[in-house]
Amino acid sequence: MFKNMKLGVKIGGGFGLLIVLTIALGAIAFISMDAVKKATFSLAQESVPEVKLSNNIERFSLRALSEMQRFSLSEKPKFLQGVRDNLSQVKIYLEEAKKHGASSPRLVKLKESAEQSITMVAEYEKVLSQMGSLNDQLALERTKAEEASKKYSESIKSFLKVQTSEMESEVNIGAKADKLIVRLKKIKLVSDITGLGTEIDNLFWRSQARRDLKVLDPVNSIFDKANKDFQDLDAITKEKNLKKIIVECKAAADSYGNAIKSFISKWQAKEEATKEGDKLAAEVLKLAKGASLIGMEDINKASDTSSKALTKASLSLLIGIIVILIIAIIIALIITGSIVKPVKKVVDVLTIMSQGDLRNRTKVDSKDEIGMLAKTMNDFSDKLVQMLQQIGEASEQLTGATEEIQSSSQQLADGAQQQSASFEELTSSIQASAENARKADGLSKDASQNAEKTITAMDSTI
Repeated sequence: MFKNMKLGVKIGGGFGLLIVLTIALGAIAFISMDAVKKATFSLAQESVPEVKLSNNIERFSLRALSEMQRFSLSEKPKFLQGVRDNLSQVKIYLEEAKKHGASSPRLVKLKESAEQSITMVAEYEKVLSQMGSLNDQLALERTKAEEASKKYSESIKSFLKVQTSEMESEVNIGAKADKLIVRLKKIKLVSDITGLGTEIDNLFWRSQARRDLKVLDPVNSIFDKANKDFQDLDAITKEKNLKKIIVECKAAADSYGNAIKSFISKWQAKEEATKEGDKLAAEVLKLAKGASLIGMEDINKASDTSSKALTKASLSLLIGIIVILIIAIIIALIITGSIVKPVKKVVDVLTIMSQGDLRNRTKVDSKDEIGMLAKTMNDFSDKLVQMLQQIGEASEQLTGATEEIQSSSQQLADGAQQQSASFEELTSSIQASAENARKADGLSKDASQNAEKTITAMDSTI
């Protein structure tokens, strides 16, 4: 079938096939690059924003945690406000993360993490409000404790001052020894009570300085000792005015003890709230870090997918180009072979024919232009041989006619020689006649001239 095609069809078909293969290669490249485009789009529009949001959530969560630590150490409201401000930013980014997670099925984990974090942050804000309230209450209880401590100290000092003054009076008047002993015992009890109060004060402020509630553990036992001393003091005191002062001191001590107990209670509540807040903050931070890690994993996956798609596209293009080159070479060889080989056969036969051998014929069985050329050349060769044969036969006939013509020519030549001799004699007679005529003409001209002279002379004579 291929041999029967025209050259134009072969060449056009070859180029057409190359065009089809090129279009197919372009389609493969388009499909491959579309996959790269999708992977790149996923990387740019999904994974990168996911990581950015996760990092912002983690960053502001860490800031909130840092502000919380400052608040725990200083109990200053500005740091608590700093926690709230950073949590507001966290909430904004969590809402964006939730919205971004809902935009693609690939980001389901981000959406779930954002929803959990939003719930955690809401709970954490409640704990912050509780901590703020407890912090205010704790400050109030601290103030109450300070005032109770001050009142307790002043009442004890007042009682001690009275005892010291009476002791001096009794010594000056020379009171009995047993009375002085009782007075000294009272002063000692008051001094012990004063020391116990000072010890409680020290524990109270040391616990706050160290941020350690356990420092206040001995306070109850110290108050018990103070109460016992008050009982002993009241037992040996007979004066009503002094009993009244003892009652006031005991009331101040009770008030101080109750203030410290309330302070401890508020502190414990705050510690519980702080632990709960730290736990929630750790959960939020954990979720933020988890979201960030998920985002990084998604980026790595998207990058890997994009890289694989690009590699696949490049490999497809490379393979396509190689296949097209191979097919193009095969087509070129087939088309070239279908043209060159028959042409070479024709040239070889023409070369032999140019050397005089007209017996060879071109054996080309194709029906294209070259096959037609070979067939035409073979027909031409056949006709040329026939013409040469005819020329040979005509040449033999011409040879016989030539011999007859040569014989007739010899006879004509002999007759021509005889006619030539007669013609020479006639020519000599004609030349003689011509010479005589020339001479006669000269004589005639002379006579004419003489006649003219005679006529002229006659005219002059007349």
